[in-house]
Amino acid sequence: MKPFSQCRFTLQSLLRIWLAAFAALWLIHGAIGCASKGPADISSTDTGNPPVIDAQRINVAASDDGVIVRGEPGAVEPGGASVEVTNVSTGDSVTSSAAKDGSFEVQIAGDVEDEYAIEVDSDAHTDRVTVGGSRADPGGSPSPSGSDIDLDGREYILESAEGYVPASDVVFQISFEDGGFGFHAGCNGHGATYTVCDGHLCLEDAYTSTLIGCSGELGDQEAFAEQFFLSEPALTQQGPRLTMTTDDVTLVFVEKGAEPADPSDPQTGLFGRDFDWVGGEGFEPIPGSRVQLQFSDIGELSVSGGCNWLLFECRICGDELCCDDQGSTARGCSVELMDQDVWVGDFFSSRPTVDVNGDALTLTGSEATLVFSASMTLDASLTDDTWLVSDYFTADGSTTSGAFNGPTVTFDSGGTFGFQTGCNNGGGKYVAVGTTLTFSNVGWEEMGCPDEVNAALEAQMLGVLADGVSTYEIDGTRLVISRDDAGIGAILQ
Repeated sequence: MKPFSQCRFTLQSLLRIWLAAFAALWLIHGAIGCASKGPADISSTDTGNPPVIDAQRINVAASDDGVIVRGEPGAVEPGGASVEVTNVSTGDSVTSSAAKDGSFEVQIAGDVEDEYAIEVDSDAHTDRVTVGGSRADPGGSPSPSGSDIDLDGREYILESAEGYVPASDVVFQISFEDGGFGFHAGCNGHGATYTVCDGHLCLEDAYTSTLIGCSGELGDQEAFAEQFFLSEPALTQQGPRLTMTTDDVTLVFVEKGAEPADPSDPQTGLFGRDFDWVGGEGFEPIPGSRVQLQFSDIGELSVSGGCNWLLFECRICGDELCCDDQGSTARGCSVELMDQDVWVGDFFSSRPTVDVNGDALTLTGSEATLVFSASMTLDASLTDDTWLVSDYFTADGSTTSGAFNGPTVTFDSGGTFGFQTGCNNGGGKYVAVGTTLTFSNVGWEEMGCPDEVNAALEAQMLGVLADGVSTYEIDGTRLVISRDDAGIGAILQ
């Protein structure tokens, strides 16, 4: 894992997943519906809770004696309610009862092309929807629930397109994880919750997004992607490929890792890898410092210039590495190391040419050539050194990336730990057993924060370091500490 975290859909993720404080980007989105819902017939009584029907969990499949109208768990609330299914074309009806989990199954005469009214009665209240017709499944598969489509935990990269010309030299990636969908079309990362309804991708809420300014080709592609995924494209999953289709556009994605990457191709041989400086011309690191590169799968780059982590959004432009500066951490260092940070940052902003040959990476600028070798990083130890907090994530899937005012966490082998939130210092005791961290006697200063963003991030950091039990995971040089599905990510300094 890299010092940037994505928003999961998932994805797997999702990945799903960034360098500025997230803010909700509310888009006006028409109601998502994969089966037409008719008018509710509410009775005059006011007692009890009215039933609820989720039409997206109901499907119509062909059978030897007509059709089966099937509701998956959660299709009807409350469980045990009376369910009447009527063939709208013939008027035939069959009555049954929903199971405790809200599922039901009714055999009725008719064709899959017919429409079927489902009426549910509970506590003298009635709800009614109509399903079937154009999206019924003649093959007998319950397509509305998407049971034949398995997306969770998968990440895909755009392979080809019809009806749309993708931006050149950009990784267009989507991910699915734990009900979350995310995409990165070359500029901002976007996320939303999703369902597969009747074989279509249905986003259930507005996007959340990073707020990086996009222009030109990348801005156009991001606007296209936002609307494309909101338009409920039809899904076809075949082996490692996922095809999304609307009336005018077809996008074909291939699952990451499904096909071997070409190590000589900068697009596949660079992203998702770590590199260490090993030589070159025109540059010599200050003795004792380490110049390291960490590329995420979607083109985010963290560069250790010897003191701070420098953050970039990168893409391949022909034979050049095109990186947009996204800021840096704010660690204090010697003048020499700070000057080295500046030089390294300028180098990566200058669009050096890139050459990848297996584990060797050569970057050539106007004043220097830097040679790197792929890192062979083993998992770090909790007590190895100082951990620099690089990202924050919440239970709803929101993620904020970037080290604000240099927040850090340090664990010593004697069972005590210290931290700096970016606003205040603190510390306490800890016990690490397996993947759990039990914190006790934790205290911190209360000097306040310079703004609301830092105050919110401090509160999130304290939420996982305060007295109580958190879980942790170390992957390479990355540490994640979480509690109640929220937490922080940090990179080893």
